[in-house]
Amino acid sequence: MSLEYALQENLLTPAPNDYMAQVQDVKSHDLDSVVERMLGRGSMMTKTDVIGVLQSLFDEVVNITREGEAVNLPIINTRFSISGVFEGATDTYDPSRHAIKVNVNAAKLLTEALRDVKTKKVSAQEILPTILEVKDSISNSVNENITSGGVIEIVGSMLKIDGDDPAVGVYLIDDSNTAHKIVTLVDNKPARLIAIVPTLNPGEYRLEVKTQYNGGGQLLKQPRTGVFSKPLTVI
Repeated sequence: MSLEYALQENLLTPAPNDYMAQVQDVKSHDLDSVVERMLGRGSMMTKTDVIGVLQSLFDEVVNITREGEAVNLPIINTRFSISGVFEGATDTYDPSRHAIKVNVNAAKLLTEALRDVKTKKVSAQEILPTILEVKDSISNSVNENITSGGVIEIVGSMLKIDGDDPAVGVYLIDDSNTAHKIVTLVDNKPARLIAIVPTLNPGEYRLEVKTQYNGGGQLLKQPRTGVFSKPLTVI
């Protein structure tokens, strides 16, 4: 098996061609799965025995931690830290202002195992603006007709118009491939846009949303485009 990764645009650097690896779909194993693998290697113990030994280990690690002590095992090491601000040298720990944290680091055996991990590059699934429904407020038509100069409601995901790239915006594109940008947005949210349709000639149009919105604090370096799958007829 290989550790699959895909390259995603690195939003933390200004360079347009910087990418970062994002690990994809890693299979995880619970206690039962680990025990089954141990037994599959020919252990003389029963499943109940193995679970009992491991549970005893877990309980003792918890007890050691509860006593304010760390563990150094072949696979993990633990250490403590305390977060929060202390008001002067005479201040003491206060659970309402401070918190004890356990930090877990890979120990020797896990660190050595990393050298043997094989990797496989896979294609990233690009998150695009998705248009699910377009409703015309005047005709009440859904996913069919829109009114020139009227108001439409666009429902979907990752739709919020954000970013300073000139291409960002909502467009209606006619059959000659001329793009008509919607100037006024009454509502601009990730799951819903309410827009005023410009004055357009009757005919079929393609609806596109271009945005640098990424669902978080960082904007995409380049706009991504979501295209509605159905043509809309301006009436």
